[in-house]
Amino acid sequence: GTINNRKQANKLMAFLDSFEIPYTPVFGNHDCEMGSTCGKEELAELFKKGRYSIFTHGRKELTGVGNFLIELVDSCEKVLLPLVMLDSNMYGDDGWFFGGFDRIRDDQVDWCMERLDALKKEYPDIKAMAFFHMPPREFKEAYEKMKLGDKSVIYCHGSVAEKDEYFGISKHEGTFFDRAVENGVIKWMFCGHDHLNTLSLIYKGIQMTYGMSVDYLAYKGISKNYIQRGGTLITRKADGSVDISMVPLDKVVSTKVTGLKKA
Repeated sequence: GTINNRKQANKLMAFLDSFEIPYTPVFGNHDCEMGSTCGKEELAELFKKGRYSIFTHGRKELTGVGNFLIELVDSCEKVLLPLVMLDSNMYGDDGWFFGGFDRIRDDQVDWCMERLDALKKEYPDIKAMAFFHMPPREFKEAYEKMKLGDKSVIYCHGSVAEKDEYFGISKHEGTFFDRAVENGVIKWMFCGHDHLNTLSLIYKGIQMTYGMSVDYLAYKGISKNYIQRGGTLITRKADGSVDISMVPLDKVVSTKVTGLKKA
């Protein structure tokens, strides 16, 4: 599906529309590889046409495609939970794959924090979630601190099962996580990208979570490796608390954290 991505996008939307439940994608780094039928702009137009899709292009002057907010509100239109959708882009400035993974750019960060600041003025206790593809560098930083016994990092669930405890992070410095900590509104971040990682932990007041996947093509033999397969259920309760849990498709999910020191 990498080359004929238009065909696959239409198949995906037809599948998602069949559930008659609102949905939205966020862009990753394989949606429009070199040689694919259409680029992000055309894919964005396709995603907007889904019957139950709530995807929008977002502000066109920003880096990436699909930077927007979804505001979950109550019956009185009071905002209960902003959902921040961000394009973490594809590869760096110095070429395609060989340029290394990209990150959420500063103009996107500025826009995001401005929107959250405006919400914070109206709702001082507002808490938000952010969804994007590639993990921030601080996810790996937190994991390594946790393994060394740093009690400020709280383990929630899942594991790091990529070879050599791999995190597909950018070599470029990004400001998104630090700005989110400073801003104080985003309390949950969700990413994908690393096919076998399912880790969720809390660092500096933000819970970072790898979503589970249904991937069966990325690596040789991955279809027989069950620890990553499934979904991630996010439940916001009436009192404002949030529960995040894994919903495995098959076998019990590993909770092994390699090298974790016992108290």
